[in-house]
Amino acid sequence: MKWFRKIFQGYFKKQITIEVEKNLHRYISDLTEKIFRTIDKLHHQALIFISDEIRTVENILQQTQSDYNRLKEYLEKLQKIKSQVYVG
Repeated sequence: MKWFRKIFQGYFKKQITIEVEKNLHRYISDLTEKIFRTIDKLHHQALIFISDEIRTVENILQQTQSDYNRLKEYLEKLQKIKSQVYVG
């Protein structure tokens, strides 16, 4: 039995290394997919938030003429940010 010990140890050491690398690759793939999904969700939420802010400013502009220039600049800034955030 002592003769086979080194053979079995060598074989199983190689197998452990292969299995660890395979499982790490799977784990990293799963994490990467979850990260991308989370980024997409946050991007979508940002677009919704910016669109809502633009609608709010437009409604304010339609209702009153006070601080018109300041609000118009705010609206332009929000539209610029939206065009920068929106990828396609």
